[in-house]
Amino acid sequence: MHRIASDGRPDWEQVEPAARNRHQRIAAATRGIVTTANGLTILGTVFVMNGLLDFANGQQARGLCQIATGRGCDLLDGKEAERTGTKSGLGAGMDATADMAQLAVALPVLAYDKTLPMLAVASVAAPKTLNTLATLSAKMRRKRIDTAGEGKIATAAIWGGIVGFIGKATIGRHAPDFVDTALEVFGYVGTVGGSAIGLPATLEYSRVGFTDYVQPQSTVVD
Repeated sequence: MHRIASDGRPDWEQVEPAARNRHQRIAAATRGIVTTANGLTILGTVFVMNGLLDFANGQQARGLCQIATGRGCDLLDGKEAERTGTKSGLGAGMDATADMAQLAVALPVLAYDKTLPMLAVASVAAPKTLNTLATLSAKMRRKRIDTAGEGKIATAAIWGGIVGFIGKATIGRHAPDFVDTALEVFGYVGTVGGSAIGLPATLEYSRVGFTDYVQPQSTVVD
């Protein structure tokens, strides 16, 4: 989780230049672009996109492995930013954008071949679309929206559910009926349950993005 300082400054700006570690010096020199955490975010997105492409082209097992690996990278990027002292608004924004982009591709691709049932698609797409619109509105009005740890839990749950449905499509038909049923239940719990966890975030996004009132240093979840 890219939790940045309350004043919005990246980690390296809170350290004297002479005391910065190697990661912080590189981040400072590149304005926060080149960090190992951002590298994990990009790598994870590449894995997920390639996995979705493979899955859509019939290489289901390979696609499943790549998607799971990509989402694993997403779980690690925040920890890597914390470990290296390179958390920043840019990294947080990149992480959130990667999550949105991956879902924006995954939902239609997996809905088209009926891997994801419409209930799961709708439960994820509706709040995420509203979150995106609220975020764009906030940025246009120069309001700050930060992410918080609960958002990563919701996103992880949603992707866990998506992987459950993909697993059902990949191995369910070759396994006992109880495995197929368990994967389906896991899929619904992850997608619908994860979206429910994120509902308070959607309300807060809407408050910040669509109303005139905003508290200083607003913190919401994605």
